[in-house]
Amino acid sequence: MTSLTDGLEATKRAREHFDRLIAQPDLLGPDFQPVCRLDDRSVVGWQTVARGVDGSGLGDRATFLRTAISLGLAERLDWSFRCRVFDVASQHAMTLPLHIKPSFAAYGTMPPPRLAVAFGRARTLNVIAEVHDTAYDEPLKLATGLGEFAKWGWTVAVGDISERADAVTLLQRIKPAIARVDLSTPGRSLTDPVKRYVETAQRLGIEVLAVGLDSPLRTNEAENLGATLGLGNALGKAGPLPA
Repeated sequence: MTSLTDGLEATKRAREHFDRLIAQPDLLGPDFQPVCRLDDRSVVGWQTVARGVDGSGLGDRATFLRTAISLGLAERLDWSFRCRVFDVASQHAMTLPLHIKPSFAAYGTMPPPRLAVAFGRARTLNVIAEVHDTAYDEPLKLATGLGEFAKWGWTVAVGDISERADAVTLLQRIKPAIARVDLSTPGRSLTDPVKRYVETAQRLGIEVLAVGLDSPLRTNEAENLGATLGLGNALGKAGPLPA
């Protein structure tokens, strides 16, 4: 059993680790994973992925994000990572869409002054911002985030909301350019909620991006479902941008 002292020491180490990442966001990566068109496998965008420093105990993305939130550092970390992404993309003169997922904690905030120049570089990029998972149940904060994305000229994507009773209403209200659907679970493409979600998106003229395509089987499921875009290890793994 973990003692109170051990727990406090682990928390201290985690905070020191995040403070270091916020001060040196190049340590976060970023990694980029290709978003591909399913009909010809061409790369049509890049999904950004943050990562903890190897050996930190926070290399797993879920653990990394959960710990940042628990320490109240999600907003600062998000801005550091986001602006680091803009720096790297600008250095590569990126023209393809850049998919990011702003932290819900950062809605209604602006980057620290030291990151203002990096944030300004986003104006030269084609940014697609995915609405954060927790935003859908807080209409006022959701509206704030959507207003910010529009002000900055960013395109909007929504995550997989297929199992929500108000999925159709949300798609109609948000009017995203892209709707994501998670097919990492075997057979999920055959479920009624997912099929209805995709059909609704298609009817509204929203492009469907299937994620979790880590095998040829999953990729075939995405195509059969009617998705036009795909993301997953079967199409390309996350890593540094190609030269």
